[in-house]
Order: sequence, then structure tokens, then C-alpha cells
Amino acid sequence: MRAARGSECAERMPSDFGGAAVTDRSKFQEAKYYPALDGLRGVAVLMVVYGHAGYWGWVPLLPGCATIGVLLFFFLSGFLMGHHYTPDASAAAFDKATLRYWSAFLFRRFLRVYPPYLLAPIIGYVLLMPALPPDFEQSKPFSEIHIVEEISKIALFGGELGIYWTIKEELRFYLLYPLMFLAFVLLRRKAIAVFMILVALVVINHFAKVGADWPGYIAIFTAGVFTSLAMKSGFELPAFTRRANTFAPASLSAFALLVFVIGQSSPTQHMIWQLEWLFALVLFILFVSLLKSDGVLNKVLSQRVSVWIGRTSYSLYLVHIIGFHLTRNYLGASPSMMIAACLVLAALTLIYYLAVERLFVRLSKMVRVRT
Repeated sequence: MRAARGSECAERMPSDFGGAAVTDRSKFQEAKYYPALDGLRGVAVLMVVYGHAGYWGWVPLLPGCATIGVLLFFFLSGFLMGHHYTPDASAAAFDKATLRYWSAFLFRRFLRVYPPYLLAPIIGYVLLMPALPPDFEQSKPFSEIHIVEEISKIALFGGELGIYWTIKEELRFYLLYPLMFLAFVLLRRKAIAVFMILVALVVINHFAKVGADWPGYIAIFTAGVFTSLAMKSGFELPAFTRRANTFAPASLSAFALLVFVIGQSSPTQHMIWQLEWLFALVLFILFVSLLKSDGVLNKVLSQRVSVWIGRTSYSLYLVHIIGFHLTRNYLGASPSMMIAACLVLAALTLIYYLAVERLFVRLSKMVRVRT
């Protein structure tokens, strides 16, 4: 998949989970497109799919793999928000132009994320009748399902969301992201402001009794934003510059080692999100070194197949449990069905991407900002 060039880069939507290009060029500068980030998104979604496939017995079980894949998604989403949606110094105030910009930002992200999210379980209901999994964790007879009620719960992020809890957190971050610019206005230092927010979220996540892991989720998003802003501000370490081709694969190896070690400890989601500070540090090194390198890792992640998996990752994420259920219901659940499950999932993902997700990508690109 070739990289965007010139004005095409400004109109491209290079993210499944959080990157839209900027259309106004007066206050909001055009951002560079990194195909390796699409490759990293592909790594994240394959971690999620692999982690869930392990519970179906199709691959060796690696507990925590899916959750850490989501963590990588969140960090990447925050990075792309900072990369594509960060006003320059002249826009560090909430004037009318900036307010219009953030309104368009929120509407664009809503179109990009929410309708495909809502349509996925509806399609799941249709494909899996008469037995279907309303939360994709348990199967109930169709006669016992009140479809309107179930869809209403999903639409309002109520009840059991199964894997879709991540969409709620993604949208929460989009709502909070423009508010970070209040700190920008006060401090006049974007990177410092985001770093202070990151530290505060880590402290809240570790010491405050909030009854949920949402500070950890937002902390990982914010760590991604900070990484992007640090790079934009000209962040340089001689070691990163001279040895980026070494640091990039080394940090990815450290990330993989973390996944393996945590997987051997029978982790809970809460335990994993308590390590958000460690993952933030490893991913910071990975992203900074990867985007400064031109080595083997960068080239592998920038290959067409890697970029394509990344581009379709949101569709793959939304439908992979449906694909697993379809395979089990019609082909069987034995380990020998792994290849069949992969084929079913590939076909379902491609259809959903072309018929649903790409439609809303195009609609989101029609939203323009006039300043």
C-alpha cells in the first residue's frame, strides 16, 4: 500500500482507531503519513484475534494477549490524535475557528467509529440466528432474545458489551481530547501539559479508589499523545538518532517479552492496566525509534500486506468474534478448523470493510472545517 504524498496525505484517513487527516491548513498543519504505523495497528489487531482464538482452542492460549493488543491500539490512537489533531501555537485558544474545528473533529470521529460499531452486532444477530450471542460471550436461543432491547443496550454502552467495551473508552477519549487544550492555553507548552496529565492519570489509576480502570485507559491514550508531541517538538537523543535501527526491534522484542511473561501469570485485565506506566515507557521507545529508523522492522511493517491488515483492523476487530461463532456453528470447533476460521474471518472482514466501514470513512471525509 503506497504512502500518501502531497495533498493526498491531508485527505487520507490513516487510522482505524484514531487517525484522521487534517483538512484545514491555516492553523492545523498537515501531518506526515507513516505506513509503519498501519503495520503496528495490524500487529495490535492480530494480538486481539490470537488472544481470543486461544479461548476457542484453535491456537495455544496466551492469557492477556488480547488485552495488551487493545493497550497497543489505545497508545496508537493517542499518538495519531497528537500527530494529526494538534493545533499550532496560533490556535492555542478557543476562538470560533478552533471551536468549529473541534466540533468537526468530534463529528468526524463519531461517523468513523460509532455506526460500524453499532452495525456489527446487528449483522451478528442476522448471521447467527436462531442461536446468537448478544454479548458474544454466551449463546442464547433466538426466542429468548429481545433484539430491540439488546441493540438499545449496545447502542447506549449498557449491559454486557463483550469485546466492545473498548469502543466506549475510545469515544470517551475523543470527548476528553479537546479539553487537553485548556492546559495548553494555561501552560503554553503542549508536551509539558500532556505529560502532567499523564502523570496525574497514572497516580489516580494506582492510588485512587475509582472502581474502574478508566484512568489507566486514558493514561495510555495520553502517553501516545505525549509521544507524538515530543517528536513534534524536536525531541532528540543521540542514541535514538544513531541507533534507531537497533532500538526499534529491541523495543518491540521487549514488548513481546512483556506479553509472554504476563501471559504466564494468568493475568486479569485490572493487573494489566496497572502496568500502564511500563507499557507507556516501552511503547514510547518503540515509536520514537521506529519512526526515526529505516531498518528491517520499519520496512516489514510498511509492506503492503502489513498496511492492508492495519487498514482493515477496525473491521477485523468488530467481526472476528462473529466469524469465530460462524465457524463453530457451521464447520465445527475442533483445532483442525483453525484454517477454516481464518478463511471465514478474512472473507467477513473484507466484506464488512468494503460494504460498511469504508462508507463511513468516506462520509467522515466529507466533513470540512471552514476558518
